[in-house]
Amino acid sequence: MEGAPGVPRPPAGVRARIEDKALRHGLAAPWWIGTTAVLAQVAAALVALAQRDALLSPALLAVAVVAAPFVVQAHVHAWVPAWVDLAAGLVGAAWIAALPVVATGLADFLPVSLAFLVAHVTAATSARVGAVAAVSAIGVAVVLPGPLLGTSADPGGAVVGVLEVCLGAVIGYWFRTQMRALAAERAARSQEAERAALAERQRIAREIHDLVAHSLSVTVLHVAGARQVLLDGVADAAEGRPAALDEATREACEALADAEEVGRRAMADIRRTVGLLARGDGEGRYALPDARDLPALVAQVRAAGLPVEAAVEGDLAAVPPALGLGLYRVLQESLANAARHAPGAPVQVEVDVRRGARLRVVNEVLPGAVPGTDGSGTDGMAARVAGLGGTLRAGRRREGGVVRWVVEAEVAR
Repeated sequence: MEGAPGVPRPPAGVRARIEDKALRHGLAAPWWIGTTAVLAQVAAALVALAQRDALLSPALLAVAVVAAPFVVQAHVHAWVPAWVDLAAGLVGAAWIAALPVVATGLADFLPVSLAFLVAHVTAATSARVGAVAAVSAIGVAVVLPGPLLGTSADPGGAVVGVLEVCLGAVIGYWFRTQMRALAAERAARSQEAERAALAERQRIAREIHDLVAHSLSVTVLHVAGARQVLLDGVADAAEGRPAALDEATREACEALADAEEVGRRAMADIRRTVGLLARGDGEGRYALPDARDLPALVAQVRAAGLPVEAAVEGDLAAVPPALGLGLYRVLQESLANAARHAPGAPVQVEVDVRRGARLRVVNEVLPGAVPGTDGSGTDGMAARVAGLGGTLRAGRRREGGVVRWVVEAEVAR
């Protein structure tokens, strides 16, 4: 924080120590405010000593007593309790008050010093402690030098002293409310920043999960196809058709090449996605997928060997980018789940973006398959659709005597 004009700047470590300790006690304030109050308290005590012609007397130690708690506060890591400040200030003030005022023409500055002390104690503790401090300060500034010691016989000065101390208590309480409000605001901002960072990490994790799950599913389909082709070729060759093995080898190599291409493309997509999400501005040489990429996604999975039928209603180019990305990721995850849990089973995809957006993915549940809704993929889809203001439903349904796994996402526009 910037210091106040005219106030000497302490070392950075001292400033941080003062502010951090105050913040741990729910008080947010720049270092120079408390420092200025203590310096004003000490300066007023020095003027009060001068009014008593005691600057060169042992009573000068009273000012050292007043300043001692703040010096300790600035150089130790532990919090110095406010009652220590109050006790030291009252002791020093009582020492000064025991001396008669010899200078005339100015009101006694001792109540001014005590007013700063009361303001400081009230700001650091509470209104109740501040009231106790104010009563004690009035006793030291008015009762002690007047009726008890007879060193001050100015009734007008006594009234002014009482008002000064009370004003210090009021200012201290007002400042305390401001510091606590600022501390609460800072805490709220810190929590909001933590929530935003967590949401960003979750968003990146969802994107990477979708990319990896989809690419692995498509790769597995290609590899499984290559394996089956080779097995069929070996079987045909064993039955007296040697040319079938050469054809099977060629088809397997093509399938493996497709799998390699999918893997390379997935790695590029992951690097691109992480880069775009890290910048957070959505700018870059390449854009994230949107609704216009849905047909290409279906074609890619179909080429890998998963039988997919797709029907699209509406203009995909008119879908907002954020919504289009959400639909793309939901379809990507749904097709990956279908390839993983029901390989070879037909998949029907319905996309309707005429009024809002509706995506429906249906595949048969094969015997022995145990798809569920507790995986991170389904949770990620639901969170993504909820973030767009829509709803997602996923689960088994019996349609026409056949058990199917249905994923439905709806977002109103």
